Amino acid sequence: MLRAARLEQVRRTGKYRESDMSLQRKVLGMLMISFGVLASAQQASLEEIVVTGMRKNDQPLPPLPAVTIRKRADFLLQPVELSNDTRDAKARHEELHQTLKVLAAAAAKVPGLSLAWQHGFLIPITDKDYRIPLPHGDDRDDTNSVTIYIKSALTPTSDVNAAIHTLDTFVADAKMTGRSQLEPLGDMALSVVNPERYRPEVIAALAASVSALKAAFGESCKVSIGDFSMRLQWQRSDVSELTLYLPYEVKIVGC
Repeated sequence: MLRAARLEQVRRTGKYRESDMSLQRKVLGMLMISFGVLASAQQASLEEIVVTGMRKNDQPLPPLPAVTIRKRADFLLQPVELSNDTRDAKARHEELHQTLKVLAAAAAKVPGLSLAWQHGFLIPITDKDYRIPLPHGDDRDDTNSVTIYIKSALTPTSDVNAAIHTLDTFVADAKMTGRSQLEPLGDMALSVVNPERYRPEVIAALAASVSALKAAFGESCKVSIGDFSMRLQWQRSDVSELTLYLPYEVKIVGC
């Protein structure tokens, strides 16, 4: 009876217009779809994605949609190449692995520093887990090289310049074993752990944008938003921040 009374009140007062309820249902439907995508990605909640400032082959970054959010990355990364040309392969591998062990132990002593290597996502290197694959370098059988990342954790209040200085100092002071060598590779990169955790915030921004458009164009216009159940996308914004977004399309008809 209580529900019937409430429905009757809505019918008499017109408090909720059909157009508003329709828009709410559409937004809610998109939210449910998107949260379904997020749930399917929970098993990869520790995926750490590397973000650079350039596309492959120097292709320009795609244009951003109107609705985006900006977030500080979780880590500032200095990619480095670790190589060794000791003649004996077994000795060469051992020198590289011992260097990785020493570097991981040294990083653990610096607040916020850590090491990782990349196999799709970033994988931690520690002084207990440092025997990573060592591919041949420059197609030479007598050399092995591997790209690793020295990571500095970022928080909303981190001093980015101080983090850069810490990374530079760590590379300059790195202790090598045998004929191992360490060289920085290009510009610093960023990484973000489980970027899908920002999906609800992006969706909330999209819903607010749709509501604003409807208010601006009037009740006679219908505002529809296309499917945005894709995985979250991102671009680097500056030295420490990312722009995150969902591709979408808004249509306004009936005005």
